[in-house]
Amino acid sequence: MNHVWYVLLLTFFPALALAQPDEQEKGGFFGSIAIGGGWTSGKPSQLDVTDDNKRINSLDERATRESEGIVLIMGELGYNIVSTGTKISLGNQKCTEISAVSLTVDQALEHIGTFQASFGFGEKEVWKDPFLVGVEREETDETAYTVGLQLQEIAGSGATASLTGTRYKVDDDLIGSQYQELKRDGTMVTTALSYAFPLGENQMIIPCLGVKIDNRDGDSNSSKEAQISLAHTLEMGSWNFATSLSFSQKEFDKMHPVFHETREEKGYAVSELISFAEPFGWSGFSINCVITYDRRDANIHFYDSDALLVGAGIGYSF
Repeated sequence: MNHVWYVLLLTFFPALALAQPDEQEKGGFFGSIAIGGGWTSGKPSQLDVTDDNKRINSLDERATRESEGIVLIMGELGYNIVSTGTKISLGNQKCTEISAVSLTVDQALEHIGTFQASFGFGEKEVWKDPFLVGVEREETDETAYTVGLQLQEIAGSGATASLTGTRYKVDDDLIGSQYQELKRDGTMVTTALSYAFPLGENQMIIPCLGVKIDNRDGDSNSSKEAQISLAHTLEMGSWNFATSLSFSQKEFDKMHPVFHETREEKGYAVSELISFAEPFGWSGFSINCVITYDRRDANIHFYDSDALLVGAGIGYSF
């Protein structure tokens, strides 16, 4: 399930950085690798491409619950120029929901903060016609090109602001050729603002507000989404704990021509990440465990989904 890979990308690599002991920043090459796996269970939406829902017999049919084991290997390699405060890295951890590879440049700016620019590319499988019933649906590719800008620790504070733009292209958009309102090519702009509030020396709380504006060529696939999340981090020696809760609400611009209703969605997610640095005294290594549950409720049940993920992995940073 595509969102499962997204969750792993967002959790395993931050855990590697979080779990390492503080060291004086060094110049030269740096990197990290994570090998992990786990188990997922949930009901994908009928929009998602899975092995078990190639054929649907009704647009009201809910997907069956799917469970599977997953294996994941991720990596990052970069170079740090201490004299200029510049870091350049290539990896698959700083990305959008379907990106696979991302080039990131971080630049420290005195009295301003750390400026980050990222450039990502990736693709995933989608249905040529998601609403085809009675026969097997065929897959095609959706490609995404992403540019992200972020300013961290603004003016020495705990504030972070980000702006991300993504361009989407569907190779064989059969449903878009049938219904102008359902064309899927287009752009998405995401903005977010967060602030880290320290709670003593070893923990902090981080609220975040975000807005997504998805402007597709088809108005029925165009939407506006508001997101709010709250994260809490706690460090206890070699142990690190990160808990997050989030809620989102999305409204689409125009009535869906197949369901004759304007689509609305609400999303909920909760996750817990536990990291342990230098197990058995192994310098640079960390063990990371994650459990997360996310759910999306739509007024059009074709788009309902939920997923539970339990995973663990071992990472190495140098």
